[in-house]
Amino acid sequence: MARPSKPLISKDASARAALEIIDAEGLEALSLERLAKELGVRAPSLYHHFADKAEILARVARLVALEVPVPPEPSTDNWQEWMVEMCVGFRRAIMAHPNAAPLLLRYYPRQFMLSSYERASRVLDQVGVPLEGVDKLTLGSGLYGAYRKATGQSEFPAVDPDRDPMLARALEANPFGEEEAFAETVRSFLRGVVSAALPTRNGRRRSRARSS
Repeated sequence: MARPSKPLISKDASARAALEIIDAEGLEALSLERLAKELGVRAPSLYHHFADKAEILARVARLVALEVPVPPEPSTDNWQEWMVEMCVGFRRAIMAHPNAAPLLLRYYPRQFMLSSYERASRVLDQVGVPLEGVDKLTLGSGLYGAYRKATGQSEFPAVDPDRDPMLARALEANPFGEEEAFAETVRSFLRGVVSAALPTRNGRRRSRARSS
């Protein structure tokens, strides 16, 4: 029998099918047999394209990360909102695939996002904001939010107004949704770092507050 002119399996199509399985059924549902069935092939055929299951999972993590939109580079006066937009878009991509979010911890595809990091670095370097701080803030919020979404957990379960009056009052008074609260957190971080780095009148930089 002649070989087909085009391969029956492509790495991109396999990763996309794997992500669809994970989105619908959870990370534990993905196996080589389950993925092969979805693709209409036999499981051993996958080994002609992937070294192992880990390579498939790494490509799934890459798909999630590549969904992050990158807005045009900002002007000097709106760099903070540009950075907020970048962070919110990154977090939104993670939240769109809560079952796959744990893969970003193990297979974070930073090598495929270098152009985005380069653009962010050019912006943040001009104002003295550390890229690592913004990066970790976004990843932490996205992964935590995705875990709660995947497991159906609320952020503050079983709050008793009699036992936890201040917490209950704070939750009641919070005007922000989850994504809005994250955006405000990023704004506060950026303002705080920039403010701490502002030179004083005598030309010295303001010292950062020491933790007690």
